[in-house]
Parts: sequence; structure tokens; C-alpha cells
Amino acid sequence: VSSSRIRAALEAGDIATASDLLGYRYTVEAEVVRGKALGRTIGYPTANMSIEGLHPPAFGVYAVLVDILDGRHAGSYRGAASLGVRPMFGGVLPNIETFIFDFSGDIYGANLSVALVEYLRPEMKFDSIGGLVDGQEYVVIRLADDLSTARDESEWIQLALTEQKAIDGDAIDLKADTAGVPIATNNKGFTGADVNGNTNTIVLANPAFTGAGTVDFSLLGQTFELGQAVVYHQGSEAIAGLENGATYYIITGTDEYNLDGDQRFVGEQVVQLAESENEARAGIAIDIGAVGAGASGFSLSATHVLDSGFSTGIGVQASLDASDKASGGAGLSSEDRNDGPKTKWQKFEAAKEKINPNVTDKIFQALTKDYRDNTDKTGSGSSGSLSVAGGLAVVYTDHTVTATVGLDAELKSNEDLEVTAGISQTYQLTAESDTEPQENANGSSSGESAPNTVSVAVSVGVLNNTATATVASGAELDALRATRVISNITYPFLTRPDAFVPTTAGEFLDAVQAEGYQAIDKYLDGYFGIQSGLFNSWTRSTATADNVGVAGSVTVLVINNTSKAIVEPMVRINQDVDWRDDAVNPHGNQAARRDDGLGGEQVVSVEATTYMQTINMTGIFAFNLPAATLDPFSPDFDRKLAVKPVGSSGEKGGFGGAIFISVLGNTTHATVGDGAHVYSGSDGGFNIKAEEAITGFAFNQAGGEGGKYAIGGTVSWVSQTSDTLAQLSGLAFVTGRNARIYAGSM
Repeated sequence: VSSSRIRAALEAGDIATASDLLGYRYTVEAEVVRGKALGRTIGYPTANMSIEGLHPPAFGVYAVLVDILDGRHAGSYRGAASLGVRPMFGGVLPNIETFIFDFSGDIYGANLSVALVEYLRPEMKFDSIGGLVDGQEYVVIRLADDLSTARDESEWIQLALTEQKAIDGDAIDLKADTAGVPIATNNKGFTGADVNGNTNTIVLANPAFTGAGTVDFSLLGQTFELGQAVVYHQGSEAIAGLENGATYYIITGTDEYNLDGDQRFVGEQVVQLAESENEARAGIAIDIGAVGAGASGFSLSATHVLDSGFSTGIGVQASLDASDKASGGAGLSSEDRNDGPKTKWQKFEAAKEKINPNVTDKIFQALTKDYRDNTDKTGSGSSGSLSVAGGLAVVYTDHTVTATVGLDAELKSNEDLEVTAGISQTYQLTAESDTEPQENANGSSSGESAPNTVSVAVSVGVLNNTATATVASGAELDALRATRVISNITYPFLTRPDAFVPTTAGEFLDAVQAEGYQAIDKYLDGYFGIQSGLFNSWTRSTATADNVGVAGSVTVLVINNTSKAIVEPMVRINQDVDWRDDAVNPHGNQAARRDDGLGGEQVVSVEATTYMQTINMTGIFAFNLPAATLDPFSPDFDRKLAVKPVGSSGEKGGFGGAIFISVLGNTTHATVGDGAHVYSGSDGGFNIKAEEAITGFAFNQAGGEGGKYAIGGTVSWVSQTSDTLAQLSGLAFVTGRNARIYAGSM
């Protein structure tokens, strides 16, 4: 084998080819030395090894298998390694830094063997650092004022990873920068020509795929999501209605494909600004003035936000995050070939099966032992002409979430008042079945395999979700800012398609810190992660036979959702005049204390939503990309691409059929009853919204291949019944800035 070919493959990051040429995985062995401990300060400790003098592969991040060769931590582990000069921290000498998953211990001085499994991405600088992971929960540490300092520490907080760490005062070490690399936020510049005072909108350029502009995260554009907090920076002229350095909240369009409004694959984004997140979600925009087209230097900068998940004020909240999964698989394959002595890994796999067996399979084998032992005997009644395999996955859910303000209740808040009931539902069904002629250890199928085979995969999902937010008759609710009665049922994408692969360094770091080795492993499952990361149902079968092969895949989904936000008759909202009188109830949110003189900010929202984003696959096919894993129990790396679009075949005939059935029923009601009284401030508003938004992709495929005849067919049947209602009773009384009533289905 040419050494130049090996070096070329390594320099290109083609670890698969290099390993093929070498006959083993490319491995670095060295002693762990002390580094700068920068990774440890952000909760991401690494083992540092010098690679000076070696001919290294392409610099970047790799999935790796790690062997600690000596010391008390000796053993095999999984990990991710960064090989290069560490541009994040200003490094100049090449080294390899390995993060070992699920490991904690001092291994300085130990000898490590790091085998490269797969090249993940090149080196890059991260856009933020400081020990925090987007979307992760932290515990607040409240500080007492230190009288010896000029600063009032009681106005500051610290964050801890766990409640116990908070009790112990073990706070996360937050850093504004490390080695001169500052925290980055999404920053969008605009000019006077981008401002429209008539529609109160601002157009923000989003230079996706160009790397231009102020977005230094990646080559993809980054837009703002609905409700995002941003800081406004004034340009060469003032914009009426906006204050330099103030924080506002983004209003942007959403649709069934993107419920958050932050679509990345767009050239520009049109936004409005609101004074609070609740006003942004209610669509209440600030009135802004026009500015000269030649004005420039304006910008909006995203802020980092800590969200408690609770209401600011009074909250009556009920929520459920449900994730339901089921998988079933079956197959008939050949006996292991007699290709010489078993390798250490093969022996290990055999031992693992004995130590950690499939209990269900063991029971089945025991129950059918007598049958299997006598199948070849005369008069046994068994038949060797047909083999059958089937995989079945079933999910059944019945969830009810209710938030209720009872009869004649009285609630008063100087901030917000929220009554919310919400369900976030994800589901995954995976059923697979594969059959092939069974060869014995010598590679022959004669007398070993039934000539005819049937392979069936079936996925069944029955999901019932009900979310109801109710303010009962006679209740009195008063708030100086937002009053919200909200019900929502959401089936989000398992992974947003435009975020399936991290497009920024910060996203990649967050994923590794939050998910560990799964952040990498999910892309190495033979399907590039699309099966586990994108598809709600994956039903697949194949049948290959010496005579006739029959394969069938069936998916059945029955889904019922009921989302209701109800203000019952005779409810009184913001009807206590004294509560909004600063002389009687002095508070900073009173209209009398507002510098802009625009009046009260009371916003009243009654909203019911049902949002669904699902992707389903039913087919007769075999499909396998180059696969790998960081799991030491499965060390083999399959580098071969296998695609078989027709999954049923036989020497005589092949039959393949796929059926997809979906029955969906949605009820989405937002109602205000007879005799209800509602008041909104002169700088607020009142809205009733009932909205259904559905994005559903169902892929159905089948085919047959045979020497004499072949039949393939697909059936897709989708039924949807929607009842969407936004209703304000003709006997209700509404006063204030405006009233908007909207019902829609997207």
C-alpha cells in the first residue's frame, strides 16, 4: 500500500479510506500532559496530548474511541477529539485534545490511545464561551450585599448546575471572554431605507450562504425568533418611538413550516418591535416614525435570556412535555461464517450476548425449543417451505392538561396574569423487518433456508391530547400588564430540518455538552441520523428469497387533539378601576408613571392553538449509509454504502406493498362568553385567536423484483377533520384600544 495514498487520505480527513489502507484505525498514542485547563473552566475537560513530530490528519473534530492504557482508570471509553492548534484559544502548536464522555478522573501522566473513527468538522472558533448551554436548566444562587463594596451584590445572581451545588455555593465560572475571544450575539444592522413608519416594520438583511454582514456564526444566516429580546442601537438619526439602548421584543411572521419565525434560509426578515414578550406574542407593535433613507448605523442585537418558565406576576399554569417511543424489529439472516479464529471483539460480542441477553428473545427461544429441535423429523408437521418475520411498534397515549380559575375567584397582579394549559408531544415509531436466504457457516443456503419468505413491518400510533385553560363564571382578574388565557398543543419537529446539522460552532458545543456522545453518534447510525432525528414513524421491510419474496409495510396513525381557551360568561377582566389608579395602588407599571404618556399597557389575550410538524416514512427498501458508532460495544465501522430501493425479490417472483393511513381530528376553540367584561389599556389591546398549523410529510414507497413476475404498490390515505373557532359573544362588553378576532388554519 502506498504511504503517499495514506497521507493524502489523512490530510483530506478521509479516515475511512486511511483505515482501509492501513488495515486498522489511525491511532495516536501519547502521554496526557497538562494544558491550560480552559476546557475544565467551561465544564468541558479534555485530555491533552502532543502530536509534534507526527504526520497528523486534517485538523478538526473527530469521533474517537479512547483506551486509557494504564493507571486506575484503565479501560475503553468513547469521546470526541479536537486535533489542531486550538484557534479558539489562540494556540499555535499542534496537539490533540480529547473529551471523554461520561468520565471524571485525574489521568495526567497516563498513556492514552486515541483511535479516530470519523471526521466531523474542521476547526473553528466558537461564538460564545462561559459555561452555559442553550436550553439547559440552572439553579439560581441569590447573593447577599457585601457592605465592603460599592456594588449592591443583592441585585446580582449566580448560576449553579444543580440544587445541591447552589446550596454549597458552587457557582458556574462565567466569562465574558477567554484568551481574547468575546461572547458573540446575533447582530443585525439596517439603514433608514429599511424602516417603514406606515407599517411600523424594519427589514433586516439575512445574508445566508455568503458569510457577509455582521453574522459571524457561520455561512448560514441567523434570524430573530418571535418574542426574542433585542437591544436597539440608534444610528445617525433618531427613530421616533424607539429609545437608544432600550430592550424590545421581536414580532415576526410564523407559518406551519416555522412556528418560531426564525427561518434561516431567507434573504431578509421583516420585523416589528414590542415593549414586552407578551405584547410581541399578541402582535401589539410599537408605533415608529419614518427616518431619512440616507440614515445609517442602526442595529438590533440579540440578548442572552434567562427564562424561569414561570409567569411574571401570577400564573395558573399546567404543562406536559410528552415523549412516546416504540420500536420493533425482526429478521432472518445467515449464520456467522467460518472465516478463521474469532477476533477479540467477536469473542467480546458473544460474551456480551450472554451477559446482557434479549430477554424476550430468550423466552421465545425456550418456548419454541421443542418445535425447532423436531422440525426436520418425519411427521413433525412443520414446513420448511416458508419463513416469516415481522416487526411491530405500537404507541398509545391519552393526555389531559387543565388549568382553571374557579368560580368567583379574584386574582390581582401588578405585573402579568396568565392561565395556561399546554402539551408538547413527540412520538417515534420504528418497525423494521428484513429477511434473506439463510446461509450456513460454509456459505451455502441449500437445505438451510425456506425458498419462500414473508417480511412484515407494522407501526401503529394512537394519540389523544386535550389541553384546556378556563376562567370560570364570576371570576375577576386584574393585571397592570398582560392577562393571558392560553391553551396550546404542539407536535414539534423532532429536529428542525434547517437545524438538523449544527451550523454554528456554538450549536455544536451546546449539543456535545447537553447530549454527550449522542450528539455525534446520532449521525453515525447508517442513515446519517435522519431515522432517529427527523422521522416520527419509520416503517420498513425487505424480503429476499430463493423462490418468492413478499414484503409489506403498514403505518396507521390516529390522532385527536382538543385545545380550548375559555372565558366563561360573567367573567370580569381589568374592571377594578382602583387597581389601575396609581393613587390607590402605587406601582411602577401604572400608566401615570409612564414617560411616553401613552397610557395603560393592559393586554388581554385569549388564544387556543394546535400546531403539528411531523415526518413519516413507510416503504419496502434497504438503505444504509457509511455507519459508525462511538459505542465500544459496537466497534465495527461499516464504510460500505448500501442502497436497495426495491426491497422484495425472489428468483421466481417478488411482491412489495406499503400502506400509510392517517386519521386526524383537531378541535381548537378560543371563546369569550355572554356578559363577560374586558378592558385593555390605551397602549395595549385585546385579541382572540384560534389557530391550527399543520406540516405533515408522508413518504410512501414500494416495489417488487422477480425473475418471472413482480408486483409493487402503495396506498396513502389521509383524513383530517378540523374545528377551529374564535368567538366573542354578542353579549360581551369590550373597552380599550382595539379588539382583534382571528381564526385560521394553515
